[in-house]
Amino acid sequence: MKPYIHLINDCKQGEDAWHDHRLGSVGGSSASAMVAGGAGKTRTSLMYKLAAEKATKQPTFFKPNDYMIEGTRREEESRNYLAFSEDLEIHQCALIKNDKHPGAHYSPDGFNIEKKCIVELKNPAGHTQVELIQKQKIGKAYIDQMQFGLMISEFDYCIFLSYVPGIKPFIKRIDRDDKYIADLQIKLELFQTELDEILTKIRG
Repeated sequence: MKPYIHLINDCKQGEDAWHDHRLGSVGGSSASAMVAGGAGKTRTSLMYKLAAEKATKQPTFFKPNDYMIEGTRREEESRNYLAFSEDLEIHQCALIKNDKHPGAHYSPDGFNIEKKCIVELKNPAGHTQVELIQKQKIGKAYIDQMQFGLMISEFDYCIFLSYVPGIKPFIKRIDRDDKYIADLQIKLELFQTELDEILTKIRG
Protein backbone atom coordinates (compact mmCIF):
# COMPACT_ATOMS: atom_id res chain seq x y z
CA MET A 1 0.00 0.00 0.00
CA LYS A 2 1.10 3.59 -0.59
CA PRO A 3 2.39 5.33 2.57
CA TYR A 4 -0.60 7.68 2.74
CA ILE A 5 -3.10 4.82 2.52
CA HIS A 6 -3.70 3.08 5.84
CA LEU A 7 -5.15 -0.36 6.54
CA ILE A 8 -6.74 -0.24 10.00
CA ASN A 9 -6.34 -3.65 11.64
CA ASP A 10 -6.63 -2.95 15.37
CA CYS A 11 -10.25 -4.10 15.51
CA LYS A 12 -12.96 -5.94 13.60
CA GLN A 13 -15.87 -4.43 11.73
CA GLY A 14 -18.81 -3.86 14.05
CA GLU A 15 -16.74 -3.51 17.22
CA ASP A 16 -16.74 -0.32 19.30
CA ALA A 17 -13.26 0.64 18.09
CA TRP A 18 -14.45 0.30 14.49
CA HIS A 19 -17.30 2.70 15.15
CA ASP A 20 -14.80 5.10 16.76
CA HIS A 21 -12.59 5.03 13.63
CA ARG A 22 -15.62 5.92 11.50
CA LEU A 23 -16.89 8.70 13.73
CA GLY A 24 -18.07 11.67 11.65
CA SER A 25 -16.57 10.16 8.51
CA VAL A 26 -18.16 9.49 5.11
CA GLY A 27 -17.92 5.79 4.23
CA GLY A 28 -18.60 3.74 1.15
CA SER A 29 -22.08 2.74 2.30
CA SER A 30 -23.03 6.42 2.67
CA ALA A 31 -21.48 7.56 -0.64
CA SER A 32 -24.83 7.44 -2.43
CA ALA A 33 -26.38 9.65 0.27
CA MET A 34 -23.48 12.11 -0.04
CA VAL A 35 -24.06 12.54 -3.80
CA ALA A 36 -27.86 12.38 -3.65
CA GLY A 37 -29.69 15.01 -5.63
CA GLY A 38 -33.36 15.86 -5.69
CA ALA A 39 -34.60 17.84 -2.70
CA GLY A 40 -31.37 17.08 -0.84
CA LYS A 41 -33.07 15.48 2.17
CA THR A 42 -30.95 12.32 2.07
CA ARG A 43 -27.71 14.29 1.80
CA THR A 44 -28.75 16.70 4.55
CA SER A 45 -29.73 13.85 6.85
CA LEU A 46 -26.28 12.31 6.45
CA MET A 47 -24.61 15.65 7.08
CA TYR A 48 -26.59 16.24 10.29
CA LYS A 49 -25.78 12.73 11.50
CA LEU A 50 -22.04 13.18 10.94
CA ALA A 51 -22.09 16.66 12.45
CA ALA A 52 -23.72 15.24 15.60
CA GLU A 53 -21.11 12.46 15.75
CA LYS A 54 -18.26 14.95 15.48
CA ALA A 55 -19.75 17.27 18.08
CA THR A 56 -20.69 14.61 20.63
CA LYS A 57 -17.91 12.12 19.79
CA GLN A 58 -20.59 9.43 19.90
CA PRO A 59 -21.44 7.12 16.98
CA THR A 60 -24.93 6.88 15.55
CA PHE A 61 -26.34 3.43 16.17
CA PHE A 62 -29.34 1.84 14.51
CA LYS A 63 -31.13 -1.44 15.03
CA PRO A 64 -30.48 -3.86 12.14
CA ASN A 65 -33.50 -5.46 10.54
CA ASP A 66 -33.90 -9.20 9.94
CA TYR A 67 -32.50 -9.01 6.39
CA MET A 68 -29.37 -7.25 7.62
CA ILE A 69 -28.84 -9.78 10.39
CA GLU A 70 -29.21 -12.66 7.94
CA GLY A 71 -26.88 -10.95 5.45
CA THR A 72 -24.21 -10.55 8.11
CA ARG A 73 -24.60 -14.19 9.08
CA ARG A 74 -23.97 -15.28 5.48
CA GLU A 75 -21.06 -12.92 4.79
CA GLU A 76 -18.25 -15.38 5.52
CA GLU A 77 -19.95 -18.04 3.39
CA SER A 78 -20.19 -15.64 0.46
CA ARG A 79 -16.55 -14.57 0.91
CA ASN A 80 -15.41 -18.18 0.84
CA TYR A 81 -17.52 -18.84 -2.26
CA LEU A 82 -15.94 -15.88 -4.09
CA ALA A 83 -12.41 -16.87 -3.06
CA PHE A 84 -12.97 -20.38 -4.45
CA SER A 85 -14.84 -19.45 -7.62
CA GLU A 86 -12.40 -16.68 -8.59
CA ASP A 87 -9.28 -18.38 -7.24
CA LEU A 88 -8.68 -15.21 -5.24
CA GLU A 89 -6.93 -14.81 -1.90
CA ILE A 90 -9.11 -12.39 0.04
CA HIS A 91 -7.67 -10.40 2.93
CA GLN A 92 -9.67 -8.42 5.46
CA CYS A 93 -9.25 -5.31 7.57
CA ALA A 94 -11.49 -3.06 9.64
CA LEU A 95 -11.29 -0.13 7.26
CA ILE A 96 -9.06 1.81 4.86
CA LYS A 97 -8.20 5.49 5.16
CA ASN A 98 -6.43 7.73 2.68
CA ASP A 99 -4.69 10.95 3.74
CA LYS A 100 -5.73 12.52 0.43
CA HIS A 101 -9.36 12.21 1.52
CA PRO A 102 -9.64 13.29 5.17
CA GLY A 103 -13.03 12.71 6.69
CA ALA A 104 -13.63 9.63 4.55
CA HIS A 105 -13.06 5.89 4.88
CA TYR A 106 -13.95 2.59 3.28
CA SER A 107 -14.77 -0.63 5.13
CA PRO A 108 -14.06 -3.38 2.58
CA ASP A 109 -15.58 -6.83 2.57
CA GLY A 110 -12.18 -7.94 1.34
CA PHE A 111 -9.22 -6.94 -0.81
CA ASN A 112 -6.12 -8.27 -2.53
CA ILE A 113 -3.11 -5.96 -2.60
CA GLU A 114 -1.22 -7.89 -5.30
CA LYS A 115 -4.17 -7.81 -7.70
CA LYS A 116 -5.07 -4.26 -6.61
CA CYS A 117 -8.71 -5.13 -6.12
CA ILE A 118 -11.37 -4.72 -3.48
CA VAL A 119 -14.31 -7.03 -2.84
CA GLU A 120 -17.91 -5.99 -2.27
CA LEU A 121 -20.23 -8.70 -0.95
CA LYS A 122 -24.00 -8.48 -0.88
CA ASN A 123 -26.14 -11.11 0.84
CA PRO A 124 -29.66 -9.93 0.05
CA ALA A 125 -33.11 -11.39 0.43
CA GLY A 126 -34.00 -14.05 -2.12
CA HIS A 127 -36.44 -11.89 -4.10
CA THR A 128 -33.77 -9.18 -4.43
CA GLN A 129 -31.33 -11.74 -5.84
CA VAL A 130 -33.94 -12.93 -8.35
CA GLU A 131 -34.52 -9.36 -9.51
CA LEU A 132 -30.77 -8.74 -9.90
CA ILE A 133 -30.32 -11.88 -12.00
CA GLN A 134 -33.33 -11.02 -14.15
CA LYS A 135 -32.21 -7.42 -14.80
CA GLN A 136 -28.45 -8.08 -14.81
CA LYS A 137 -27.91 -4.54 -13.55
CA ILE A 138 -26.24 -3.33 -10.36
CA GLY A 139 -27.98 -0.39 -8.67
CA LYS A 140 -26.36 3.04 -8.67
CA ALA A 141 -25.99 3.07 -4.88
CA TYR A 142 -23.72 0.03 -5.12
CA ILE A 143 -21.74 1.62 -7.98
CA ASP A 144 -21.27 4.73 -5.84
CA GLN A 145 -20.07 2.53 -2.99
CA MET A 146 -17.58 0.60 -5.11
CA GLN A 147 -16.13 3.62 -6.92
CA PHE A 148 -15.83 5.35 -3.54
CA GLY A 149 -13.91 2.32 -2.28
CA LEU A 150 -11.63 2.45 -5.31
CA MET A 151 -11.06 6.15 -4.65
CA ILE A 152 -9.98 5.51 -1.07
CA SER A 153 -7.90 2.39 -1.78
CA GLU A 154 -6.56 3.60 -5.16
CA PHE A 155 -6.98 0.05 -6.46
CA ASP A 156 -7.88 -0.84 -10.04
CA TYR A 157 -11.12 -2.78 -9.79
CA CYS A 158 -13.76 -4.27 -7.52
CA ILE A 159 -15.25 -7.75 -7.63
CA PHE A 160 -18.95 -7.57 -6.78
CA LEU A 161 -20.75 -10.67 -5.53
CA SER A 162 -24.43 -10.95 -4.68
CA TYR A 163 -25.02 -14.30 -3.02
CA VAL A 164 -28.04 -16.23 -1.80
CA PRO A 165 -27.73 -20.00 -1.19
CA GLY A 166 -29.93 -21.94 -3.60
CA ILE A 167 -30.05 -19.13 -6.19
CA LYS A 168 -27.50 -18.47 -8.91
CA PRO A 169 -24.74 -16.10 -7.66
CA PHE A 170 -24.18 -12.81 -9.46
CA ILE A 171 -20.52 -11.86 -9.95
CA LYS A 172 -19.29 -8.82 -11.85
CA ARG A 173 -16.00 -6.98 -12.15
CA ILE A 174 -16.33 -3.21 -11.79
CA ASP A 175 -13.30 -1.34 -13.14
CA ARG A 176 -12.03 1.91 -11.73
CA ASP A 177 -13.69 4.88 -13.43
CA ASP A 178 -11.44 7.92 -12.99
CA LYS A 179 -14.05 10.36 -14.29
CA TYR A 180 -16.63 8.97 -11.87
CA ILE A 181 -14.10 9.17 -9.03
CA ALA A 182 -13.13 12.75 -9.89
CA ASP A 183 -16.80 13.71 -9.50
CA LEU A 184 -17.00 11.83 -6.19
CA GLN A 185 -13.95 13.69 -4.95
CA ILE A 186 -15.42 17.09 -5.83
CA LYS A 187 -18.68 16.22 -4.09
CA LEU A 188 -16.82 14.88 -1.05
CA GLU A 189 -14.82 18.12 -0.72
CA LEU A 190 -17.99 20.20 -1.00
CA PHE A 191 -19.71 17.99 1.55
CA GLN A 192 -16.81 18.38 4.00
CA THR A 193 -16.83 22.17 3.59
CA GLU A 194 -20.55 22.34 4.39
CA LEU A 195 -20.10 19.93 7.28
CA ASP A 196 -17.40 22.14 8.79
CA GLU A 197 -19.70 25.16 8.49
CA ILE A 198 -22.43 23.32 10.39
CA LEU A 199 -19.97 22.29 13.09
CA THR A 200 -18.93 25.90 13.56
CA LYS A 201 -22.58 26.82 14.20
CA ILE A 202 -23.50 23.99 16.55
CA ARG A 203 -20.48 23.72 18.77
CA GLY A 204 -20.89 25.43 22.13
